[in-house]
Amino acid sequence: MLNFIFSVPVEFIKKLSRVVVVVRGLNSRLFMYRKSDWYKVLKILDEIQTRKETSKVFKRYIELMKNSASESQVSSKGKLTIPYYLREYADISRKNIHFAWVGNRLEIYSH
Repeated sequence: MLNFIFSVPVEFIKKLSRVVVVVRGLNSRLFMYRKSDWYKVLKILDEIQTRKETSKVFKRYIELMKNSASESQVSSKGKLTIPYYLREYADISRKNIHFAWVGNRLEIYSH
């Protein structure tokens, strides 16, 4: 399958680094992190995953999130390529793509 190329809105380009990591998020959304922020999130997820009290379902979700991670470069014009499997997960197309900055990440979703 082909990768999916799209443009990040100008107001978000400045908040992102040139290298980002895109992962499966909640509710069929994609989460895009600056690469440095992703490593911080990854450390927290690893800690949560090793706790006895963490449910098997949540451990599985963390594993899916980590395994879906895809590194990508944001061009100076905001163009970005993500793998087809992430596009399919979020059910996005060039006509129905939406963005929201939440905390330390950009969320990408369809409406």
